[in-house]
Amino acid sequence: MSGRAAWVGPITEHGVAVVGARGESHVTACAVALDGHGVQVTEARTSGLRGFIWGHVLFAGTSCLASAETTGIMARARTLIASVALGIGDRALRESLAVVHREHGAGGEQTVQGLLADTATDLEAARMLTWQAAGQGADVSLAAGSMAKLAATSAAQAAVVRATQVVGVDSFRRGHVIERLTQDVRAIELFAGRTEALRESVADAELPRV
Repeated sequence: MSGRAAWVGPITEHGVAVVGARGESHVTACAVALDGHGVQVTEARTSGLRGFIWGHVLFAGTSCLASAETTGIMARARTLIASVALGIGDRALRESLAVVHREHGAGGEQTVQGLLADTATDLEAARMLTWQAAGQGADVSLAAGSMAKLAATSAAQAAVVRATQVVGVDSFRRGHVIERLTQDVRAIELFAGRTEALRESVADAELPRV
């Protein structure tokens, strides 16, 4: 295998990466040893997902340790990222609640309560789809994984935006938890398919039923 893979992660010493290898008519998922023959890794620094090391990887005559059809791997990857998104959304909600309890007492203002209620509802709905996809195990369908990631990333993004409204100007301070979550939630949308690709996967599975 020869070529370049961008934004591979996590990069670890003696680690293995799964990358897409394009053949004449299809793409195959290949597992490649990062310290293997013909592999050159250039680390990429990002502001999102701190502690998670990314890299651009060059391959020159590199062998695959294992290969598989991409649909199943992509479905599982989307389910995994959905769970990460839920964690980001839950953290944003907890930070919002902490500010409300500290500054407004147990109840909070009615407008703020509405924001928190919307966040809790969105996250719980996304959690149901993620559990449903995860419950299918290795046989999770691409549509189920796509629904989970689509719902979870949307809910997490909305949770972070609402947390910014609740926390106020402090949320823009470098190092503040909401500032970090803002970077993280933007990053996870890019992996295992952007929003348009997720919608396409769901439409391909669901529209024939209409």
